[in-house]
Amino acid sequence: MKKFSLNTIQKAITEVGADAWLFCDFMGNDPIGRTVLGIQPGTFTTRRWFYYIPAQGAPQKLVHSLESKIFNHLPGNKEVYISWQEMHKKLEAFFKTGSKVAVQYSPHNAIPMISKIDAGIYEMLSGFGVKLVTSGDLVQRFEACLSKPQMNTHLNVAGELAAISEKTFRHINRRLKNHEEVTELRMQAFLQDQLQQRKLVSDVPQIISAAGNTSDPHYYPDDASNKPIRDKTLVQISLRAKENNLEAVYASTAWVAWVGKEIPTQYVENFALLKRVRDAAVQQISQALKKDTPLRGWEVDAAARKVMEAEGRGDYYLHRTGHALGTNFIGHGVHLDNLEIRDERLVIPELCFTITPGLYYSDYGMKTEINIFVNKSGAHLSTPRIQEQIYHIKL
Repeated sequence: MKKFSLNTIQKAITEVGADAWLFCDFMGNDPIGRTVLGIQPGTFTTRRWFYYIPAQGAPQKLVHSLESKIFNHLPGNKEVYISWQEMHKKLEAFFKTGSKVAVQYSPHNAIPMISKIDAGIYEMLSGFGVKLVTSGDLVQRFEACLSKPQMNTHLNVAGELAAISEKTFRHINRRLKNHEEVTELRMQAFLQDQLQQRKLVSDVPQIISAAGNTSDPHYYPDDASNKPIRDKTLVQISLRAKENNLEAVYASTAWVAWVGKEIPTQYVENFALLKRVRDAAVQQISQALKKDTPLRGWEVDAAARKVMEAEGRGDYYLHRTGHALGTNFIGHGVHLDNLEIRDERLVIPELCFTITPGLYYSDYGMKTEINIFVNKSGAHLSTPRIQEQIYHIKL
């Protein structure tokens, strides 16, 4: 996240063709705005507030009398309201009829991560005679782009997750050779313990699946579904975590292993295809940035999916190719997606992404996941070790 700079934001507002950027929040329903405006995490408000940044001129603040200090750290003129009628009157005075105002809104909910205002706010603002436009490109420039300290947290965790992945497979191997029980739940507990030892946190449990459960991309084991891991078993692990601080950025990885003697040919061939898809996505991003060619998120997904479809496997590729990483696992930057959504936002420097091609059949599935960060010179791997072949746990 970039530190608040009024001049930089106003310049960007002009560049995207808007006349202003309006932030509005009620009880924390716009975490994007709170981050951009530097409102401290955990700050509790119970009344509506508005912060209006015109492309030129001084910002305008509108706050309730009970919470009038919320923007004391920001520049601008402050208006205070008590009644809803007063709020409407003072808010309307911010705008010029016909002006284009960017808000956290996505037309037709095309990019759900950006859509934070509700229909009522949209109706109220439209009633003031302004044209609302999406703040999507502004959001990724001022909320999703990572600072150098944030990038360092990501790189540190990426290294830890690579180490955990290999340690997990070695642990499975050792237990099986000692004729000890190995199950999904037992190994999930092992993964969680590894994160705790390294003081890493995650918003969800880690994923480990075996045999037929690998066909579910978002499978989490429980007592009813828990499968054993034993000879002739495909195993998938998927990890995501970050350092335990508010500004830390997530890292993620996914590895697949085979327990047994010879890895079945179909698994080898499918993983080789995933590698080609993964590499095609990275190559397209890198080439576009090196040549300074505009590249939109949906185009990366389309290029990756084209490789999959050429092999007749497109119907088994059930999710997007990747998404931005941030302080939340799914960040607010551009997604590499032309399947679940069509993300028209540009891939820009200082973003960090997952690249996660997968194949999911009725009886098994597999995926590979790496992280990259991008700058003007191209796409760079932040995952320190990339899986080039299925990890073989030989018994």
